[in-house]
Amino acid sequence: MRKVLILGLLFVSLSMALELRNVQIEVKGSTIIVDKKEYKLSKDAKIEGPYGQEITLDSLNSAKTIRLEFDKNGKVIFIKIMEWWI
Repeated sequence: MRKVLILGLLFVSLSMALELRNVQIEVKGSTIIVDKKEYKLSKDAKIEGPYGQEITLDSLNSAKTIRLEFDKNGKVIFIKIMEWWI
């Protein structure tokens, strides 16, 4: 029973994240546009760079690979920049 619960929680947490590679990002207010698909940001969304440093929204335009995490309403709550365009 415990293994089923742990696997279930793991599956739910994995389904709430999305990793995107070789992307073009545009920021418009509380919306980010990633390869022509719009994602709404939550009020307290956090953005983290590849080495754990906090990043501003303006820096997202230079990101090449990102990982988005969503809340249960579908809004982005966390963005992890995995790689920059060089």
